Amino acid sequence: MTLDVGQLWDAAWPALTLLLGALASLFTAVFPARHQARLTAVLAAVAFLLSAQGFYFQWEVGHTQALDLLVVDPFSLFLGILISLIGFATVLIAYPYWLSQSEAIPEFFSLLLFAAFGMVTMVLTTQLLVFVLGLE
Repeated sequence: MTLDVGQLWDAAWPALTLLLGALASLFTAVFPARHQARLTAVLAAVAFLLSAQGFYFQWEVGHTQALDLLVVDPFSLFLGILISLIGFATVLIAYPYWLSQSEAIPEFFSLLLFAAFGMVTMVLTTQLLVFVLGLE
């Protein structure tokens, strides 16, 4: 088995969008608190929408398998779109409530993105070890 990075990237980029969005929202801690609230929510919303768009574009490709780890089939794509859209709706619903709290925790949105990345990893994988890694 050879490592084909292009094939792995084609199969995993919507899921990696969630991971990169989570890491980017963690880096917003350097901004002042008044800008940090809006920036973390916007980053999370954009990451969820880009991920849903990526899964939708992969719908045309069909069945793909990358390194015997990831399978992109219609069922996993449907669940990836569903997870991404539910995450986006969660950001939209949680943002006003999050602002009304006396102590707003900005890590909420990055934790939401990490959880969605784990769910998508569990949906896309064929290996038990990667499934358990996604569960963590």
